[in-house]
Amino acid sequence: MEDLPASLSEHDLAAGLARFGITEPPTYVPVGFGDYHYAVADRWFTWDFDLSQRGGTGESRGTTT
Repeated sequence: MEDLPASLSEHDLAAGLARFGITEPPTYVPVGFGDYHYAVADRWFTWDFDLSQRGGTGESRGTTT
């Protein structure tokens, strides 16, 4: 994806990574198809995807516990 995801701010992503002890800021990397990819400190690679855009999960958005 070329654009940043509207549903996830960089602050929220950094806060999520911090829960795993990763405090370096993520850098958006526009590669791949359909997901949002980030590099973190040349050490980690992570991605974000919108589950509502995925088929076959059997659940609608907001019902996962």
